[in-house]
Order: sequence, then C-alpha cells, then structure tokens
Amino acid sequence: MGPKVSVVIPTKNGGRLLRNVVDEVLNQESTFDYDLTLIDSGSTDGVLEEISKLENPKINVIRIRPE
Repeated sequence: MGPKVSVVIPTKNGGRLLRNVVDEVLNQESTFDYDLTLIDSGSTDGVLEEISKLENPKINVIRIRPE
C-alpha cells in the first residue's frame, strides 16, 4: 500500500523558499507515511536539480510544460 498522504507543491523557480519548504516537510515527524510531489512548470533556477540530488524516495518531481 502507498502513502496515506501526498504533499503536492506546484512550483516554478521556487529558489531558496522551495528548498526550505522541502526540508521542513521531510524533517517533520509523523505517525503516517507520506510522499512529496513537486509539479514544476519550467524552472530555470537550478533548485530542482539540487533537490533531486537528495535521492530521497519520498520526493517525486513531475515536470510539465509552462503552457
């Protein structure tokens, strides 16, 4: 069975704020399983590449076209 909760964050060039939010979500204590999905519409600020390097199985990045 998959996670009970999905945290979904739409983003484009979220920068340091996005990185801080991701860190806070991943560091929370919970009694349930969750995942974190980032839906990106064309970021160019490099933060998604930085987040991808975390190699955390809870993180899922979906890239969509800006249109």
